[in-house]
Amino acid sequence: MPDPYIAVAAKDAITLYAAVVATVALGWQVFTELRRRRPNLEVQVRHAGPWGRMMVEHESSTVTEGRMRVPEEYELHIVVINKGETPQYVDAITLEPPTSPGQRPDPPYWHEDLDAKIEPNAQLKRVIPVSKLSTGEGSAAGLRFVAYAMTASGKRVDAFPDEVTPDFVRLSEENQP
Repeated sequence: MPDPYIAVAAKDAITLYAAVVATVALGWQVFTELRRRRPNLEVQVRHAGPWGRMMVEHESSTVTEGRMRVPEEYELHIVVINKGETPQYVDAITLEPPTSPGQRPDPPYWHEDLDAKIEPNAQLKRVIPVSKLSTGEGSAAGLRFVAYAMTASGKRVDAFPDEVTPDFVRLSEENQP
């Protein structure tokens, strides 16, 4: 005749094992859901200008007449990309001087308040002519800046520090009538 205490101990062990497995499974589901909902935004700065016209003038006129937009002056394109799986909301995009930790930031060179929804795997783009930056100086050539986006949840997403390329400013000024 089997010992009743061993049968009860085996049932307890199986019950305990099932409880541990269920707890781990629930924890894993919570972890993956939180990770999926985490904002995954990226901010990029792209440079565009009239030097593109110089590169495409030798090609067919269809390239310059419709398919490709060639700006008249040096522009900065601020692009916010949603690489996550859920829509993200962006409240503002700003260009400002780079600062050290603890240093009070100077007034921004450019700022735009918006209430934009970026779908998953989509992007939001703003075009800023360099001539429109409020630098407080004459030329923006060599101007160092940081572009960032503020999310609705208050998270700041920075791009890598960048600078206005002096040669591009010169080319843009030469292209003006």
